[in-house]
Amino acid sequence: MKKLFFFFSVFVFSAVIISDSVSKHTPPALTRVVTHIDIVSQQENVTIERHYNDQEKMESVLLYLRLLQPLYKPEIDPETIGGDVYEITLHYSDGQSRSYRQKAHRFISMDHRPWQTVDPEHAAGLYALMQHYPSDPPIL
Repeated sequence: MKKLFFFFSVFVFSAVIISDSVSKHTPPALTRVVTHIDIVSQQENVTIERHYNDQEKMESVLLYLRLLQPLYKPEIDPETIGGDVYEITLHYSDGQSRSYRQKAHRFISMDHRPWQTVDPEHAAGLYALMQHYPSDPPIL
């Protein structure tokens, strides 16, 4: 009986050590990355569309979004005023997407959440970025 208890104890102890070791060495879950970005700009009667899958262009758009810090809730409803409208859609490797709406170089909304105000000087940079980088051909 002592031998059976001894082998059972060794077996359980080994199983705990092995499972602990495996859990420590399991690679982290894959992180999702942006695979391409679409931007549609509506300015008066002119529509400009951009599709980016080039790494440098995507990094420029992502940096623009990171630096575009929302400040506070606007006092007026941005839906009631005119101005340029931009729809930015980030497409991720896991099939998910995230959308940003920018209006009148003064307001931003992520995934249709409430509008936030932004610095107009910085927000105007999106138009310059779109003028600087032409669209990439779609990857088939």
